[in-house]
Amino acid sequence: MRKDALFFAALVVPGLAAASGYELPNVNPRDLAMCGSLVAAQDSASAVYGNPAALARLDGLNVSAAVSALDFRSTWHAVPGTPYTGSTQSDTSLVTPPAIYASWSGRLERPDLGYGVGVGFTVAGGGNVFWPSDWQGRFDIVSVDRRVYGTYFTVGLEPIRWLRVGGGLIWYRGTEHLTQQIGFQGTEFNAQVGMKGDALSFDLSAEVQPIPALRLGVDYKHQGPLSLKGQAHFDDPPAELASSLQDQGATHDLTFPNHLGVALAYQLFPELLLTAQFTWFRFIVYDRDFFAGDRGFSLSVQRNYHNAHMYRLGAEYAPNAVPRLKIRAGVERDINPTPPEWMSATIPDAEIWAAGVGASYEILQGLAVHAAYFHAFYDEVTTNAGGTNNVFPGRYNTRANLASIGVTWAVPQFWRR
Repeated sequence: MRKDALFFAALVVPGLAAASGYELPNVNPRDLAMCGSLVAAQDSASAVYGNPAALARLDGLNVSAAVSALDFRSTWHAVPGTPYTGSTQSDTSLVTPPAIYASWSGRLERPDLGYGVGVGFTVAGGGNVFWPSDWQGRFDIVSVDRRVYGTYFTVGLEPIRWLRVGGGLIWYRGTEHLTQQIGFQGTEFNAQVGMKGDALSFDLSAEVQPIPALRLGVDYKHQGPLSLKGQAHFDDPPAELASSLQDQGATHDLTFPNHLGVALAYQLFPELLLTAQFTWFRFIVYDRDFFAGDRGFSLSVQRNYHNAHMYRLGAEYAPNAVPRLKIRAGVERDINPTPPEWMSATIPDAEIWAAGVGASYEILQGLAVHAAYFHAFYDEVTTNAGGTNNVFPGRYNTRANLASIGVTWAVPQFWRR
């Protein structure tokens, strides 16, 4: 029995809903349908998050609001050479990340300067997994629910017609709730921890348009070092453990990673826009999980993440036969930061192929509705028994579905540029 160390060691959450650690896809429907390849092709207030420099080429008031539904599910299979048998599927529990943005853009005559300001809110990262309370890995983890909310205050400037720059402040708010079972001399009891904390960061971006049909974009978001604080709680531990497993305050240092997107958008035909993007995540900043209790306990567990990256392609088609309609699709490949030997049941992660589809329809001038669907195909991953990593062994098959629906409202004109 590892007493309190058993509980705290299980609170080591390596990855989240998408393959790149705990970075969530952009759930704005247009971005989601094109697999987040739009750093160089923002056309609404969602540029507050996607690329603030693009705010400088919008016009007037722009509002974008969307809600999404994420279903993350994994199936664990026992592997030979371990004391475990059979398989277990995690329970379904939908989460609904929002994406809400508003901006105002215009142009000054003297000096000749385009400008835009905006504010937005979304879930930048997080994830969840809910295993059955009686599954064989319950002494490592039962449930994980982590969210990293992002509130963005950004501006964009266009000093000359072919160049736009932007950036602003980011306020990250992290929350997490984790549970597991602890076994002792034939009895079991529940342990859980809930924490929350904040961090400030910043965004820098640029957009270059050397010719009317081509835009090049870059967006950089700096890391957010979150210091989470909360409580650890134990449900009726045996008398023999009561002194070491007392309810207590706890802290957890968690860093949301640096994020760099470099992209291009090319208007091949008036009806067809093509996009491509490379995205890099500096996950080496997530080198460990450190938990500390206020009754003398502390634990540091190495994660050994490496940096992650994604390749993304997208297309948007506006058929002449239905002028108010736009159809979208995208594909991406994610190179995961989690070394397979460190992959954990806390949230099973892997490299993925993903695809998205979606559409928009302008129901009134300036008012449009949007919908998108995104599916992630995770590579199968096996963690082996033994070694020094202390991970629960098994073979994991994981998948994620994400759907989003929203509206945009532009005054005086939608999709002006």
